[in-house]
Amino acid sequence: MRYKTILECLLAVCLCLLASAAAGELVPDSHMIENGSHQIYTEAYIAKPGEKSSELVLYIPGQGDAISMYEYLADTFIRKYGRDVLLYDVRGQGKSSGPRCHIDDYREHLSDFDLVLQHARRDYEKIHVIAHSTGALIASLYTLEGFDVTSVASITAISPFFGLPGPSLYRRFAGVASAFGSRSLGLGQTQVLPFNPSIYVSTKDNNLLTHDPEFFERFNGHPEKCGTPTFAWVQASLAAHERLRQLEHQASVPLLMLTAGSDGVVSTQAAKQQCVVWNAANQVECTYHEYPGMRHGLVYEIEEVREDLFHKIGELSIKIPAFMDSGARKHP
Repeated sequence: MRYKTILECLLAVCLCLLASAAAGELVPDSHMIENGSHQIYTEAYIAKPGEKSSELVLYIPGQGDAISMYEYLADTFIRKYGRDVLLYDVRGQGKSSGPRCHIDDYREHLSDFDLVLQHARRDYEKIHVIAHSTGALIASLYTLEGFDVTSVASITAISPFFGLPGPSLYRRFAGVASAFGSRSLGLGQTQVLPFNPSIYVSTKDNNLLTHDPEFFERFNGHPEKCGTPTFAWVQASLAAHERLRQLEHQASVPLLMLTAGSDGVVSTQAAKQQCVVWNAANQVECTYHEYPGMRHGLVYEIEEVREDLFHKIGELSIKIPAFMDSGARKHP
């Protein structure tokens, strides 16, 4: 089925949603968006069948993840905020096309994200982007590269991938990334990361992702998890980090930064520093909060952390209408 508008597709699935409502189920409208030779997989959920919401929550997962791992978020945002929800698999992950866990240049990610937003803004006045890890890097960089962000009301960057957790890692991998290209960092496409092997080859009691054993069991070994990234992916990510710092003075979208105090996957310090610069150089606000002792996967950490995280996201969205209507936003 060819994608026309998000609203049209959502209305088409209303009858299915109504039929499943008694069972408490959310039925997504799934489809592909074509971007040249690539296809980007999306799932849309409507809060109130038959009614158009003016605001949308758009979620971008992190490296290696698929949106099928995060469908519980749709239920959370609909139940708490009554907003429609759209999730999409980034290129090379989940059901989207492309070599698994591979990217040559983040401009490919930005092009895909822009296309998803183009479709979304046909039906929604305000879009709240919530992104985890690599998804947060994509969303943040997008707002700085001169794209049309007038409909992007806010960005929540959860455990953002703005840097690796040690400066030596940059030197180590930058030198080999170009030489090995699309080869995997691990053995084939296995879940082994040489620079931090315990991230996946670990137990529910000893891992770098979450303290919640139920979520660890659900996510670890998920059939749509694509494995380790390629060396080219690392090289492209390092280049994206540099580009982010070159453009950080041009921020025009409010940012909520939520980080994990014991994150062994990405650099919490890089995120904190980014927020400091964002606030010093721009008219828009970056709000920073760190969860002491928590691990990288904040969206699937222990319940009290998840609840507080969703509360902070809700608080941010309350502030947004006045900001957008005040003319305070700078346009690129």
